[in-house]
Amino acid sequence: MNEAEIIDEKIDEKVENASAESVDEVKERLIRLAADFDNYRKRVAKNIEQDRMRIKGEIVNPFLDILDSMQAAKNAKYNEIDDILEGLNTLNKQIENVMENHGVVKIEGKGKEFDSKLHEAVSAIENNEWGAEKIVEIVREGYLLNGEVLRTAKVIVSKRKEGEE
Repeated sequence: MNEAEIIDEKIDEKVENASAESVDEVKERLIRLAADFDNYRKRVAKNIEQDRMRIKGEIVNPFLDILDSMQAAKNAKYNEIDDILEGLNTLNKQIENVMENHGVVKIEGKGKEFDSKLHEAVSAIENNEWGAEKIVEIVREGYLLNGEVLRTAKVIVSKRKEGEE
């Protein structure tokens, strides 16, 4: 006996058994099945919401340390402007570390070739030192999230002077 014949035989058995069951038994099984499915749907929705909250917590938690550092910096007494700048640089580094730990990195820019997938040119300036299509200045940083563009960098691009090639 091959697989197809075995399957056909099992289907025939099921049909015979189903016709032997009363309509009330089938209704009762369908009602239980619908209730089980509804419970499953609710459980899955609850699990999804719990996962969302856990993920939010994992993202927000590292920023609490930065918030503590900012509060300490706000309450500190500074004698020199250099101390303030050093504190700001430390906070900036903390934020960059948290972002990197979550797969967010800056898009490289100044001096690099312009890439329309990574950069948005907001202006172009004539500049023969850099060559054409080189990034001269970053106006707004761009970021990648696990290698995918999260936000393009806004840049100023070099172009050759009129009449030159």
